[in-house]
Amino acid sequence: ETGFSVAWHRMPYALGGCPSHTQPTREQYYPRLLEPDGRIYLAGEHVGYNNGWQEPAIAGAWMQIEKLHQRVMQNGG
Repeated sequence: ETGFSVAWHRMPYALGGCPSHTQPTREQYYPRLLEPDGRIYLAGEHVGYNNGWQEPAIAGAWMQIEKLHQRVMQNGG
């Protein structure tokens, strides 16, 4: 009854709050965002596929947790 929605990309001073990919830039850069850089794993809505929402933030974090878990298990836990 009291829910609301905010179009963050239209809010002054909130620019850059979430990425806005075109299909070509997503194809070019998105796969690299998903790969760790040494011990650094990116997690958050920017590694989810539908940016700007809480669900992709959670899904992106779980995806990276799974990768980290696989890495630990390959190295003997």
